[in-house]
Amino acid sequence: MAIDGRTAFQLSEAFLDAFLPDQLDQLLYYRLDKQRHRISMKANYEAIVFDVIRAADAEGWLDRLVVAARQSRPSHPGLQSCAQRRQLAVETSGLESILNARAPEIHPARFRAGLGALEGQVCRIEANTRVGTQALGTGFLVGPDLCMTSYHVVHELFSGGLRPQDVRLRFDFKYSATGDALFPGTVFQLADDWAVASAPNSEFERRGGETDELPAADELDFAVLRVAGSPGRQPIGESFEPAAARRGWVDAPSPTRVNAGDDILVLQHLMGRPMRLAFGKVIEVNGNATRVKHTADTDQGSSGSPCFTLGLNLAAIHQAGDPNREPWHAPSYNRAVPTAKVFSMLAPGSTAASG
Repeated sequence: MAIDGRTAFQLSEAFLDAFLPDQLDQLLYYRLDKQRHRISMKANYEAIVFDVIRAADAEGWLDRLVVAARQSRPSHPGLQSCAQRRQLAVETSGLESILNARAPEIHPARFRAGLGALEGQVCRIEANTRVGTQALGTGFLVGPDLCMTSYHVVHELFSGGLRPQDVRLRFDFKYSATGDALFPGTVFQLADDWAVASAPNSEFERRGGETDELPAADELDFAVLRVAGSPGRQPIGESFEPAAARRGWVDAPSPTRVNAGDDILVLQHLMGRPMRLAFGKVIEVNGNATRVKHTADTDQGSSGSPCFTLGLNLAAIHQAGDPNREPWHAPSYNRAVPTAKVFSMLAPGSTAASG
């Protein structure tokens, strides 16, 4: 997809703001195997950026350039906006109106900066099988080497039905704007001591169907897995320049309870596809505050996804859809586990986010 003048200007402004001249040279060299002096020898930095963008567009590596820049500066709102125009970042259409109406104290640029950082901390959890790669669900970093997800997403790890060496955590998974080029992202494996903490879902949830039963206090349907290689402390991408930002991890939630009527955002690998952001509302908190019902659009592959407030504070782990699966029934809600409950159950120091 060729770049238009408006997007080219926006991208140029973002690069001028995000990178000093030497940093742009390093980005091109380390991440894209390009030498800037072979693209432009001009003395003016604005002219150099213009030449780089034109060359990338003409030679077919513009999407790679945008992805590389975002990996280097994931919290830069201008780069995220450019990536959205190229369909290389989660879509936030309608963001301004939602924030203006419900959280006017949150500036859209700050929201995009926070969201850009979170994108690099959420992963697709998958398994290698005899017939290929199977997407299991979504997870997110809660420490340098710790990934949180729903227990039921990885229950076969705990039962022995799935070998730890067959589980992969795939970060930064994207398609190009035309959908014909894949950015496979960076893949991490589980550490030898992968089992950090977990709690199962309830028996009635495994059974399915509508019920008034409440999960027990320890049936919080979560798992914390240790990841080899400490992805949270590494820059994003397979190759990176010295000044690149680190991936980081999601902070622990505040003790504030999630309440009915609260807005909620879900970052998810819906159906195993590249990341998507869904907006919704909390419609109900159950009797012992172990589950919430929400309206954010989710589906298979969303289990284990982090749910955030409009302030991008971690609020819950998406768990499942409407349990009534009768063919005549139109699903009316989805279900999540409040993370304040989960983190209160973890031993002190068991996650970097809690300490």
